[in-house]
Amino acid sequence: MDVVNYLVYGVSAYTAESFKSYKSLEAYNQFACGWVSDVSSTKINGMCLVLGKVRHSQSLSDKPVQPWVIATVDGVIESAHCTCMAGLGQSCTHVGALLFYMQNLTLNREELSVTSVPAYWSQPTRKTVEYLEIHNIDFSTPHAKIESCSKSAAKPLQDVPEMSDTEFHAMLSTLHDSGCGSAILNIVPPFNCSSNVADKLSLRSLFIDSYLSKSLQELQEIAKESFFQVTTKKAKDIELKTKAQAKSKFWYKYRAGRITASNLKAACITKLDAPSITTIKRICYPEKSLFHSKATSWGCNHEKDAKSQYAVQQSQTHGNFELSNAGLPINEKYPFLGASPDGFVSCACCGLGCIEVKCPYCLRDSEITKSLKHACLEVREGELKLSKKHAYFYQIKAQIIVTQRLYCDFVLWTEKGLHIERIYPDLAFWEVKRARAELFFKLVILPEMLGKVFTKPNYENGLPRNIGPAADTVTRPHIIHLHHNAE
Repeated sequence: MDVVNYLVYGVSAYTAESFKSYKSLEAYNQFACGWVSDVSSTKINGMCLVLGKVRHSQSLSDKPVQPWVIATVDGVIESAHCTCMAGLGQSCTHVGALLFYMQNLTLNREELSVTSVPAYWSQPTRKTVEYLEIHNIDFSTPHAKIESCSKSAAKPLQDVPEMSDTEFHAMLSTLHDSGCGSAILNIVPPFNCSSNVADKLSLRSLFIDSYLSKSLQELQEIAKESFFQVTTKKAKDIELKTKAQAKSKFWYKYRAGRITASNLKAACITKLDAPSITTIKRICYPEKSLFHSKATSWGCNHEKDAKSQYAVQQSQTHGNFELSNAGLPINEKYPFLGASPDGFVSCACCGLGCIEVKCPYCLRDSEITKSLKHACLEVREGELKLSKKHAYFYQIKAQIIVTQRLYCDFVLWTEKGLHIERIYPDLAFWEVKRARAELFFKLVILPEMLGKVFTKPNYENGLPRNIGPAADTVTRPHIIHLHHNAE
């Protein structure tokens, strides 16, 4: 309803003068106090006629006056009148009160659906006025009264029978088996036992302050009873949330504690009895391991150039070729791993794949074939291929499995050349490296995520104090339950 336009800028049909009476009226107070009642409307020749009754502000026992308003269906007020002495002015207090009533009703109808709040259209009205003692009189401001009238009283809840112990336990069991995270499972036994029951999407949630005082062996024992799971649906949610990669606030949250593909070789070659602190920090605290140099800046700045050249070349030989961004895929079968390829690719002939781009600074202005000794490539079977000993090879093999893609295109870019190599999964290679990485995760990464055993101050000479320098082996712990649960 265009109340302001009518009361301030409206022109009388009788005097041809502007009303200019919006602020001078007490109409809003009368509406807020409930003086407006018996409002009805009808449509005549495409126009809406609204009638109502408004009590006198000074003579409460007198018969209410009857204002009426004519408006278009879209809220433009054409004219108004009232049976009071000032009614011919078309903008008396009673007309204004009726207009505010209509405006409030219209606003509530726009904000609420018919079923969202019971009886939202009911406005406060008073057909009789009670005489009260001062301490019982409502001195609320008109604004406060309108706020209260737009809120319906809550309906009393129906009596709900109390759950039996058997029903309650059955409900919690169903909730636990569903794999969804629930706070109640952390406080109700037996679901809150030392097994750290939860859907640990972020492995940072494993940390507990009291574990800081525990030894490596104690934390490994706790890790035996620890398990976490990532459902197919939640894995997809994480991948979508991290599409922006390092620009996403979730990027480091979900990477922390997971052995990502780029760290696979480091996790496989570090000693289990004296693990590399650098590797641990890079896996557990990825945002703190960032560094910037000419080499990293060069790689970031030219990744788009490499992907653009790659896309142009592939589009010429692959029908319906598409290249899209990738987030942080997590495989529900291996929730302790992660991968972040530089993109996802697809085409009509080869299906779904991924891409890993490298723009080495040391080869920026070199021809790839003339710089093999500085590159990650080697001549194998008469062709230029990625070295199987290089960390990039481990990275790409992991990306294929974790992302569940058919292949990965390795792209090496310089200003003078472009190397594209398609790499397929190697299950024999993968099983050996996956098992070694999982052992490293259980013996080293999990204890670190639980109690920072390797990075807290009492870590000396590369070993926790409770591990002797002569220790050569680490007893293989009980296998941690890594659940696969698809939704």
